[in-house]
Amino acid sequence: MAGTDVGDESWGIVGLFDKQAYTDMHTDLKSLLTDMQEGVQSASDKIGTAAKHCRDAEDGHQRVLSEVTETLESTVVKNIQA
Repeated sequence: MAGTDVGDESWGIVGLFDKQAYTDMHTDLKSLLTDMQEGVQSASDKIGTAAKHCRDAEDGHQRVLSEVTETLESTVVKNIQA
């Protein structure tokens, strides 16, 4: 938004009353947009970290279940008595 300010001469008589208020609101808007950008980036980073933790946990569970499956498949029942 740099360079979007209207020169003082373009404001004319209205500028005597409104230019500073406009400039202040414009500055506040830029500050709020910067804060929002930082907040969205922070949220994105946290979501990415949470997704990585979920993937890691799921990979761990898959390994354990594979080991259990292998153990069950290699188990031989020799005698069943009632």
